[in-house]
Amino acid sequence: GDFNAGKASLSKLPADLQTDRDRAVAWVRYAADGRVTGTGNDAPARWPDDAVLEVVLAAGNVRLAAVDLPPMPANRLRQAARYALEDQMAAGADEAAIAVAPTGRPTIAAIASRALIDGIAAHDRRIGRIIPESALAPRNPGWTWCMSGAGDGFVRRHDGSAFAVGTARDDDLPPELQAALAQARRAGAAPDVMHASMKAGPDQLAQWSQATGVTFVAAPQWRWDDTPAATFATVPDFLAADAASKSAPGDAHPLRLFRPAIVLAALALALHTGASLAQWAWLG
Repeated sequence: GDFNAGKASLSKLPADLQTDRDRAVAWVRYAADGRVTGTGNDAPARWPDDAVLEVVLAAGNVRLAAVDLPPMPANRLRQAARYALEDQMAAGADEAAIAVAPTGRPTIAAIASRALIDGIAAHDRRIGRIIPESALAPRNPGWTWCMSGAGDGFVRRHDGSAFAVGTARDDDLPPELQAALAQARRAGAAPDVMHASMKAGPDQLAQWSQATGVTFVAAPQWRWDDTPAATFATVPDFLAADAASKSAPGDAHPLRLFRPAIVLAALALALHTGASLAQWAWLG
């Protein structure tokens, strides 16, 4: 009784939305006031029958960049971010989907594979937003290391940028995190503190601190579905970027005209090993 055609649900979706339709994945349903009112683990055919689905794209599929842009109209912001980031893209600019946060300085730009975004959008006509999981994570002084809903990890920097990392093995830091810290040290930009938002005891934190020269401290464990409802509206949306490029200025996304409240569902997309390697190569 809490939901109607004007409400939405969020679900986790498989990475290969065109061919892997039988994989059971988790979903979370929110009421308009942000309360979680339902959860499940179902194949797409048994997702909640709501009017709008909003997808949270797993951190392993997205890179967040902090771009210092001058003040400009919102409808020019995405294109300006694309120009600013063009030399950082391993693939051609036309192969990248870019979305920008609607507010804040510096501008937070999300970069993902255009083919992946198009595939998700084509999977279900109810999908109204595609937002990056890492943009929902907290921004603390230094860096914050979080676990993704897809099972791997990512790091959110104080400036809002973020990059994906693997999982710690045998008490060793993920190699991507070790490489990022080494590069930051060489550039004189190593963080003073690393907030470990996961299960890690004092001895483990001390070992990582000694190995890297960066102070690791315990932080509350983070999950995307614990994010305050208001935060969802402040992060980059890949479908809003597409709508802006296809609509005249002032046109509203048709799904937004039709829903009175944001009731979000989230996706943590798990890639197969081969797809993961291809995505890492693409993200550069």
